[in-house]
Amino acid sequence: MTTPLTGLSSGLDTTSLIQTLMAAASQPKTLLDKQITTQQSTVAGLQKLNAAFASLAQLTDPFTGTKLTSFSVTSSQASAAAGTADATAAPGQLSFTVDQLASRQVEVTGPLSAWPTNPPALTIVAADGTQTSVTPSSSSLDSVVQAINAAGAGVTALKVQAGTDASGNALFRLQLSSSQTGANAAFTVLDGNGVDIMAQSGGTVVSTAQDAQLTLWPGTGAAQAVTSSTNEFDDLMPGVDVTVSQPSSTPVTLSIDQDVDTEATTLSTLISSVESILSGIAQGAATTTTTDSSGNTSVVFGSFTADSTVRGAASALTDAMTLDVDGVSPSSIGIELDKDGTISFDQDAFEAAMRSDPKGTTDLYNAIAARVNAAATQASDPFDGTLTSEIASDNSSITAMQKKSDDMQALLDQQQATLQQQFAYMETMMSQIQSQGSYVQSYIDALTGSSSSSSSK
Repeated sequence: MTTPLTGLSSGLDTTSLIQTLMAAASQPKTLLDKQITTQQSTVAGLQKLNAAFASLAQLTDPFTGTKLTSFSVTSSQASAAAGTADATAAPGQLSFTVDQLASRQVEVTGPLSAWPTNPPALTIVAADGTQTSVTPSSSSLDSVVQAINAAGAGVTALKVQAGTDASGNALFRLQLSSSQTGANAAFTVLDGNGVDIMAQSGGTVVSTAQDAQLTLWPGTGAAQAVTSSTNEFDDLMPGVDVTVSQPSSTPVTLSIDQDVDTEATTLSTLISSVESILSGIAQGAATTTTTDSSGNTSVVFGSFTADSTVRGAASALTDAMTLDVDGVSPSSIGIELDKDGTISFDQDAFEAAMRSDPKGTTDLYNAIAARVNAAATQASDPFDGTLTSEIASDNSSITAMQKKSDDMQALLDQQQATLQQQFAYMETMMSQIQSQGSYVQSYIDALTGSSSSSSSK
């Protein structure tokens, strides 16, 4: 803040004079601050663009993104069974009953305070006859549980409280479970004498190891049982996976239909997302011409006008969407590159392609989506994406420029304080000189007056 100076001694408007001098001295900082503001605006635009590329990468992610399958599966009893289809499926229906679900073997021993044999040697016998010897370090139940779980024999053990005996000693049951579902996961646990520990301890079978089972075409001469070690039946029909969730004696009918409308929406969404990014880049790279009041014209550049990184990201994205895939043009499925450089969607061409060659159309879409994902990830990867790296570099530059601006401001503040001191000193000195002059003048006037009086006498 400028300290007002009166200028009473010098007659100068020292406050305005200092302001003029400081305005001239501040020009380099003013230009630097303007550069900082411009750079901050550019970074804001890059961050928005980077977020759009990241969203596009998520949309086309091969594991979690939107996929084109070309077929949908509906179930007459979704609570009992449901299905999914890929591009290799074919339209049709299939009926079956869900006879049983896959389950794991679970057994519980009788109440125990410690392992009944010492040393507590065990043998786990798998359904295929494979035997695994288990030797706990002691007869404590904790030691037995730890040894079984560490054996890697496909059986897990769990100690569960079971009250106390007549003497007040704590009792526990051991729950033994197969690690997997299915009949092949069945097991038997024998003690050191080859006796089933369930029989020895008065144990109970909670559930048996069994496969899930369907009966296809139930009630007909073609009825056929199909089993799976899990509740999933992969490729029950070509390209169709079925998951069962509860038994049903009432036949479940799965209908496989070509879902052209949904797939058209999927592709349209992808094209719209890509075109939105390209349109934003084009707007950010555009230049405008302005004319001032004197008729002088100047060109104003956009944030992305000379940005080679943004231009490269746009080019990679356009190529990913429009270049041929193994000699097949994306236009064959409705992805059109227009004369003005925009990308549009011909839904009629897409639907025709889906009906004539659903697998080929789906494969082409998935290949294009994979290329788009690669281009979007290359730009927006949070660690080494091209846009991410440019934003980090620009932010570093802004930080450095801001520090320089702060340093310049400190020097300007010091310069202004010095000028104020110098002008204040000047005013003080001139005031003193003026006071001395007034004194001398009054002295001279006094001498002159005394001489005139003597002469008159």
